[in-house]
Amino acid sequence: MTFVMLLWHWFTRFGESGIVIPMALSTALWWWWATPSRRPLLAWLALLGSAAFLTLVTKVAFMGWGLGSVSLDFTGLSGHAMLAAAIYPVLLRTLCSPVAVPPRWAIGAGYALAALVSLSRVIIGAHSGSEVVLGFAVGAAASATALALETRQPPPIPRHWLWLGLAAWLTLMPVVAAPSGTHGMVQRLAKKLSDRDQLYTRADLHRARLPG
Repeated sequence: MTFVMLLWHWFTRFGESGIVIPMALSTALWWWWATPSRRPLLAWLALLGSAAFLTLVTKVAFMGWGLGSVSLDFTGLSGHAMLAAAIYPVLLRTLCSPVAVPPRWAIGAGYALAALVSLSRVIIGAHSGSEVVLGFAVGAAASATALALETRQPPPIPRHWLWLGLAAWLTLMPVVAAPSGTHGMVQRLAKKLSDRDQLYTRADLHRARLPG
């Protein structure tokens, strides 16, 4: 594997649930403590949960019943793309002081980071273009809705060392953290619900054996 591909494999983990969910929970706790308005936070958490559930449904529907699309090469929403687009814009807006960084820049940087995570999923062969585009769209809808509801900038987290902590987390966790077991969990759920021993795969889709 080339050095460039190793970098893409490292970068793709920025969308892994075990790495981004702790950041989302930390951001939610800060919003809860620092802002009087609960509506944007509750909306974000509800939409994030709904987006995760929709992602799970599409994956299980394909694995268990072959509900995919041949024309779109679609086997389920990309969870990495969805989580990145749902979490990073909110995280960066919360971390950035509006005096130093305009909120729209922070939000834009969050979506740009999520777009790179999404691109990495295609480059390493984990997902098709349609899966990452739709996953990104679902996640972006969740974060954009919550941010639109919050008309007041949450007070920025006041210690610069937290930026260093975030940088260290995103640098080290993709290297040292154990691989996420969510894919295996989804597979076991699909087998249980569909009562199938052999799950559908992308190879089945490419052989046009599935509806789509």
